[in-house]
Amino acid sequence: MNRIVKSSRIRFALWHLLISGMIAMAVALLVFALWYPYPFNRITGGMYLFFTVVGVDLVCGPLFTLIMANPKKPRRELVFDLTLVVLIQLGALGYGLYSVKLARPVVLAFEHDRIHVVTEAEVDEENLDKAPEGLRALPLGGMLKVGVRRAKNEKEFFESIHLSTSEGIEPSVRPDWWVPFNESLAEIKEKRKPVAELKKQKMSDEQAGRRLADAVGDTKLPLQDLYYLPLTSKYTQSWIVLLDKKADFVGYAEVDGFDAPKEQKK
Repeated sequence: MNRIVKSSRIRFALWHLLISGMIAMAVALLVFALWYPYPFNRITGGMYLFFTVVGVDLVCGPLFTLIMANPKKPRRELVFDLTLVVLIQLGALGYGLYSVKLARPVVLAFEHDRIHVVTEAEVDEENLDKAPEGLRALPLGGMLKVGVRRAKNEKEFFESIHLSTSEGIEPSVRPDWWVPFNESLAEIKEKRKPVAELKKQKMSDEQAGRRLADAVGDTKLPLQDLYYLPLTSKYTQSWIVLLDKKADFVGYAEVDGFDAPKEQKK
């Protein structure tokens, strides 16, 4: 009898694991297609957060079922217990996905000499109505591209420095400092750097050189027509965004883009 009970519990748990796995796969398609397209699943740390949430969900749900699914229980009690397990698991998954949503990238901000990735949790949403028209709502999927303006006066300049140094609040996360991306194109073209120079700089680093070559190849553009800016986030400064002559984004590479020569003016 005990063997039958044990076998039934295992069967219930395996079915639960199978269904949970199918749900996790469907959610993963949504998360990585809509919220975390490559390479932002790595740049923002969202990939690791998502797999932590799903991993806990896949383990705890079937484990609770294994414990609770006793076929000796009256049918009504068994249904109640399993329903409770499912509700707890769905609640935990929902909360986990909410955390994943907050960690998703929503803004690509050109700031000084780089493109900075801003997550939903970092945005000062109380000031979204102070952003320029067209930038006052965070997208459900994809990212806004914005520029970051300069301080308007000395008071604003020192307030910005204080927020950055004491609270870690950079201008890029403050909607009232955003400007339309097109207004920053001239400065982007001034600050961008030639990929050809970066390629020379990385010749001694085989791994970085290979990553850069692969990214360049994926653009299908001549090397001399490619430029880049460092791509940073709260978690990393080891990526670059590739730009074409018009300063459109055409690719990404996991390469440190700092301390390389700027584009030479002709």
